[in-house]
Amino acid sequence: MNYSFSERRATPSLIPARIKIILGSAAYVAAFQWAYASVLSRTYAYEGFMYRDDPAIISATWILALIPSCWMPVLLRRPSQLVYWFFYLVIVVPAVVVTIHSYPGDAQDGLRTAVWIFSAFAALGLTHAAPLANIPQYRLQSHRVWVSLFSLSALFYALIFSTFEPTLRFVPISDVYTVRSLYHKSLEDVSIIVAYAVNWQAFVLNPLMIILGLISRRKLVMAIGVIGQLLIYSFTGFRAVLFSTIFLVLLLIVCRSLSRFGLRMVLAWTAVVAGSTALYLWSGSQFLCSIIVERLTGLPGLLTTFYFSFFTHHPKMMLSHSILRGFLANPYGSEPPIIIGTVYLPSSGMHANANFWADGFANFGMWGVFTFTAILGVLFWLYDSITVNTDLRLAALMLAMPAIYLTNAGLFTCLLTHGVGFACVVMYCLPNEIHLPPLNRRALLQYSAIGRVPFSSRLATRP
Repeated sequence: MNYSFSERRATPSLIPARIKIILGSAAYVAAFQWAYASVLSRTYAYEGFMYRDDPAIISATWILALIPSCWMPVLLRRPSQLVYWFFYLVIVVPAVVVTIHSYPGDAQDGLRTAVWIFSAFAALGLTHAAPLANIPQYRLQSHRVWVSLFSLSALFYALIFSTFEPTLRFVPISDVYTVRSLYHKSLEDVSIIVAYAVNWQAFVLNPLMIILGLISRRKLVMAIGVIGQLLIYSFTGFRAVLFSTIFLVLLLIVCRSLSRFGLRMVLAWTAVVAGSTALYLWSGSQFLCSIIVERLTGLPGLLTTFYFSFFTHHPKMMLSHSILRGFLANPYGSEPPIIIGTVYLPSSGMHANANFWADGFANFGMWGVFTFTAILGVLFWLYDSITVNTDLRLAALMLAMPAIYLTNAGLFTCLLTHGVGFACVVMYCLPNEIHLPPLNRRALLQYSAIGRVPFSSRLATRP
């Protein structure tokens, strides 16, 4: 690969940078271990979090959680590396710690499950060693980007408004499950295309507006995306949509330094987890702790544990609830999230969605885990290949929102429903230069920073 980023000349030497990554990862593992022992295994013990006070078990969680820091990306060279870091922070470390501590029955079975997840994550990382391909692309002309973007958004919003009545009324966090339940009930009576329109607008097109507005510092462009997210949150109750702007802003700050991306990523998430834990222990406020420590970090690890535990001893789904429903009989007559929620969390009524590795195991066992890993690895490689000449920040952040759902849903569901595939199509057609609407009468064109040198922008003005 030939990267012409100006920052690459300031690339830090390998050994000191790797040591910093290892130390940063150790700080994160320590923060999560602290959160797990002091909050998750106590406050949220009713969900199934357990703590095994055994030095051998605790040592195993530390070792398996820290080993990936020896190969985690130091620099941001490919967009999918941002997602890879996200997987490490939100899936791998929590799954390793929670699975070994909370696996029903023998801790040895939990350790075995943690090793499989660790191995699948290591295999996924091999994707970044493969050379990228020169894939012929159809790119829209610059002046047609906005026409296409607003036309698609208009079409999606027309489908949305035909079914729902979005408002800018703020839905309290405590009411999101009620709103979400009504949303899913409404979808039962309409075409599946409406669900696609909601998700593709929320996870791809609106984030694209926000990212372009942030990169080019165009407040109007960003505001259009933000307002769209608030509208969609008002009738879906999706917290990921509500917090998407903050999430993207923080990631853009992390990506400001490509050479220190890995260290910034791990330290930022360490500060978030440690800060929310400390706030809860100091003040008793559960708001941030319930979102970050329990919902976004701890629960994915716990649900992974439940999936592996249940489907180790019961028939696999074989995608009989999904794309193979017309060919195979469903042994349960239901979907994995409902099965796991009913068995392990009956009082909550939760649809226990887990990450794509847990879903792969539920469908095909360990063959499914590594097959889904290979499919996602190929997808990463294709995405990195088609965005090789695109602004690295834009390409990386465009995967961020769909990546959230890879930690909380099956691979094939994310590919179609949650916008991973649609994001690939959008980036395939996006030109290297995007002409933004003029700022004033003197401004002829403004380009968003979508080129080989991603941290500059140009404004062409009339003389």
